[in-house]
Amino acid sequence: MKRVLALGGGGSFGAFIVGVLLQLLKNGAIAVKDFFSQIVGTSTGNLCGVGLAFQGIQGLVTIWTEITGTNCIYVSKDGGPIPFNEIFDMAFGSWDGALNDTPLFKLIQKIVVGKPSIPVTSCFVDYEDGQTYFVTALPDGTFELEQWPIAGNPTIMTAGPDWLPEYQKCVLASASTPGGVDSVTLTLPNGQVLKGAFDGGVKDMVPNDYALSLLAGEGEIISISLTDPPTQYNGERNGIGTLMRSIVLLTYGQWVQSQEDLKRAKTGTLNVVMFQKPVLGGDATQFVPATIKQYISAGETAVPSFGQISA
Repeated sequence: MKRVLALGGGGSFGAFIVGVLLQLLKNGAIAVKDFFSQIVGTSTGNLCGVGLAFQGIQGLVTIWTEITGTNCIYVSKDGGPIPFNEIFDMAFGSWDGALNDTPLFKLIQKIVVGKPSIPVTSCFVDYEDGQTYFVTALPDGTFELEQWPIAGNPTIMTAGPDWLPEYQKCVLASASTPGGVDSVTLTLPNGQVLKGAFDGGVKDMVPNDYALSLLAGEGEIISISLTDPPTQYNGERNGIGTLMRSIVLLTYGQWVQSQEDLKRAKTGTLNVVMFQKPVLGGDATQFVPATIKQYISAGETAVPSFGQISA
């Protein structure tokens, strides 16, 4: 049976995904290729999906448990006490972010080596052309990249194994937060250069639409969402508070729509399973070992919010 895994975004809450995967794969007793047909993810969900496909479940666990702090993911651009680069970027509204994600890219380069055990798809957006891109690493070492317009069929480009360094940057774009870190410059297989690629979660916090398109109405989709329902608006009037509230409402709106899409898609030939992260303490932007361990444990005991895993 064809089974597609769709993984959503949510920073350090991605460790919850690791726990759910440990549960589904019986702590590694079931091989990834024997359980899933393909993986698609965005943001931290993409990092988990790529880690699972390239390194296996135990390798993915190692990736997360070896994180000793937030500086393993991103650091300040400035070494001094006054963050001049951050102030400049925020003041002039550039697509450059406030932080340096070099540690994250080094982690991705360590993860993405060799070939994936199953097809794994990353999602990112280019701010210049406004398009969403899905790039898939295939088990034979080649790559497929699709540009999804609002209407019509996606444009598909292919690349050989020598495109791996650009693919690593695609993973970085998908896993990076717009405004938080710099956008990524990519050279596509057709020679087109994208100068502002970033996290696909801007348009789709859980890439269920793409996962459903892969199944074409038959098989099973397992979706894991890390989005929290919005807390009651407490009347913040400062810029940061209003901005954060807007982000929460945006991602929650995407989550609601995503759930509705999944429920409508479920038929006699298509089984749909949804894991929703419970309310967890901590900050999604902080990668703290103790809370990562807590999030993994929460995933290991999580139950689907609807649907059940097919035999």
